[in-house]
Amino acid sequence: MEKSIRGLCLWLPVLVCGMLAGSTNGEVMAGSKKEKAAKDEVERRKFQIVKPSVELRPAEGYAAVQEIGGIRIELSPTPFTTKPMYFVSIQERSTMFEGLTGVRVGTAAPVYIGVLPFYQVDPKNVQIGLKITNHLGRVLRMEGVALQFVKDGESLATDTAANPTLSKLIILPEKSWEGTLQGPPLTAFGLKEFDARTTSAGLLEGAALASEGVFLVGLYDVITEVDEASAPKKRSNFEWVFSYAAKATPEDAEALRWKAKLTPEVAEKIIGEHSPEDFSAMLPGEATQP
Repeated sequence: MEKSIRGLCLWLPVLVCGMLAGSTNGEVMAGSKKEKAAKDEVERRKFQIVKPSVELRPAEGYAAVQEIGGIRIELSPTPFTTKPMYFVSIQERSTMFEGLTGVRVGTAAPVYIGVLPFYQVDPKNVQIGLKITNHLGRVLRMEGVALQFVKDGESLATDTAANPTLSKLIILPEKSWEGTLQGPPLTAFGLKEFDARTTSAGLLEGAALASEGVFLVGLYDVITEVDEASAPKKRSNFEWVFSYAAKATPEDAEALRWKAKLTPEVAEKIIGEHSPEDFSAMLPGEATQP
């Protein structure tokens, strides 16, 4: 159900204004037609954002499944998804009545609601599904096994804290274990963080527009053969090679701003990042003061 950023922007002010119009009217200044008309006006500012995408797939000629001795290991990278998001901000303003009298009617404060579209990549780092099957006929202990990530021939720092389970694994004979390896962040592939609040069209200065190459995942010193006493007789290295492609495509979008009155509770709730689904589901039925 993913829609374009530009198309999704068009219905956000309608939803919010509809919520405001349908909320409690007890604290609205009677006869304030001029203010209501101003509130319904939406300011639109055209600008460019970037739509990032990341692909990670087995390189040609390299199998996802490897079997050495009595150990079978399979890797499966988690696909990256790119989805439209909105960053909602609130800026206080003052009405003409409040400016002249210093008196605020009701608890709702006059504000500007700002909506800035952007795209978000999920997950934020490389995540690779790992399945280890033990055909040794003896218990397999993964203690001492080393994990390494290499991009274009350069070793990347491995956060052992992110993969604490691996070295503690004990797999019984003819049993399998499945889990997830936590790999490097997207920044390692040349793509900077995409932040809706930046003024550089959603793309931080110096960020690469495209990056592609080779990504290697290695598991080293895995026991693949044992003797009758279950002592390690042979250790082997497993390596998988993936090709990656990361890019950021410029795309036209609109930043929106309009006037409203919100209670502090509702203002706090809508500030921040929201998916279109979460944002639309949050609005209907909320008791927001106009």
